[in-house]
Amino acid sequence: MSTPSAIPAPATGATPASNTTDETTPLLSGNADDNGINDASAAEAQEPGPSSPAAIQASILRSAVLPTWILLIASSITLILSIALFILNGFWPSGYYQGYWLDYWKPVAVSAFFSAFLAIVNLYSIRASKPPGILFNILVHLVLGFVAINTVTMAGSELDPSRPRCTDGDDECFRFRLAWLIVMSATFISGVVFSWLTHPGLLIFWFIKARNAYGNPGRRQWTVPAGVLTFEFSIKFLRQTPDGSVPPVLPATQESQVA
Repeated sequence: MSTPSAIPAPATGATPASNTTDETTPLLSGNADDNGINDASAAEAQEPGPSSPAAIQASILRSAVLPTWILLIASSITLILSIALFILNGFWPSGYYQGYWLDYWKPVAVSAFFSAFLAIVNLYSIRASKPPGILFNILVHLVLGFVAINTVTMAGSELDPSRPRCTDGDDECFRFRLAWLIVMSATFISGVVFSWLTHPGLLIFWFIKARNAYGNPGRRQWTVPAGVLTFEFSIKFLRQTPDGSVPPVLPATQESQVA
């Protein structure tokens, strides 16, 4: 007599086949890629263009460093040499005519002092990541440049290398005149560079920056804010009586009762 064969029990270590899709599987496999593309496009759209105010300020901040240092160096050299000339004038030999040349040169020294102060203010602003004021620099360069150019021109017309006119045998006077001519020539040359080259050059520079900042076509465009603009209107027909006249308009409550 044959015994029934035992039904094999399922293996305990076997795991059920996993479904290829479950609740955590994204419905669209390309969503991650699409989101990455959209994020990249949004990041590119948020980057400031070359004509945006932020880009213009960054350009002014970068390009103003070198002109500011040029102004500081030129004005400092002129101011230091002017002070040295004023000190040397105190040792003018007695009995010799001094002239009025230093009176013409005093406005140049004052202009150099305020120009150096302007350069220091601009450098402090650049260090604080703030672009220097364009209109302020234009105004200061116009005033100081005008004063410096006029006074240097007048001083040049009164320049007399023969002073002091030393007498023969006065070695002290000749030594002083040599030192005076050296310092005066260096001071005058620095004043010419400071007045005729530095101020006009920087004035042109700030005019160009003003044109880029305030004459940018993108800043004059009209922008309409996003939103919805709706218009509503109603048409009401008035009833006419048989004789063609229009009855008076009744309130809404009375009009409903009449109807």
